Amino acid sequence: MQLEEALAVLQHHHWKRTPQRQRVLELLATAEQPLSAHDIVREMRPFYPDISAETIYRTLHQLASYNIIVPIHLHSPGGERYEWSQTHHHHQICLHCGQIACLPACSIEATPAENGFFVTQHVLEEYGYCAACQTQRSSSEQKQKREEERFL
Repeated sequence: MQLEEALAVLQHHHWKRTPQRQRVLELLATAEQPLSAHDIVREMRPFYPDISAETIYRTLHQLASYNIIVPIHLHSPGGERYEWSQTHHHHQICLHCGQIACLPACSIEATPAENGFFVTQHVLEEYGYCAACQTQRSSSEQKQKREEERFL
């Protein structure tokens, strides 16, 4: 969905277009990775010092209810994130730094279950370590090993 399409959806729902809401939309539409409400508040405060986290949460909830953004319910530190609504995809989450990478496609096909369960949606999150954190962990482990060998 493009920004102008999102604005048309909001106008259809009689959503008041304020500079703050416009900025939230722009942040989400241009973000390179999903954002937390805290990320958005931090980006907004220099321009709108009086904006509250509650206002941001309310705005995010409304945008999600109109399918303009998608909430990502992470089972990792940092909690829920939000991203611009696009094609269905999954995520990889770094356990060390919290970076989120979007996987380009979904290879999971809905299959009818033998027990009569009807699948309406699915979520896949892969947890591990990004390349930068792997290097950092490897360096730390090597340093620790050298320290231990020194005392032997």
